[in-house]
Amino acid sequence: MTKGTGKWRKNEDDIEKVLALAKEGKIAAEISRETTISDKTIKRWCENAGVPLVKGEIKRPRVIDESVKEEVLKLIEEGKTVKEVEVSKNVSESSIKRWCKNARNNLCSWYERI
Repeated sequence: MTKGTGKWRKNEDDIEKVLALAKEGKIAAEISRETTISDKTIKRWCENAGVPLVKGEIKRPRVIDESVKEEVLKLIEEGKTVKEVEVSKNVSESSIKRWCKNARNNLCSWYERI
């Protein structure tokens, strides 16, 4: 997206990408995670363009492997944002923050940025 004066402005490339993903059959939540554009905006763009959105929910595993937790903490420690890690690892923001909180004694330097 293009950043304006304090507000995000739509970018034609973003709209095209969202519409293409919707045409592939992805749901708004998946598109949002890939593009970091809100569900509400995605739904509005698709509605305005006459592109139907598939309804559904993302199914996430209830038990997450320890190796995934370690990868997430490593990415955060390397300076990635919570949103970037959430999208790349398909892990909820609340899980990431909980894991970081549990690990904060070892990683105090980056925990304050969350």
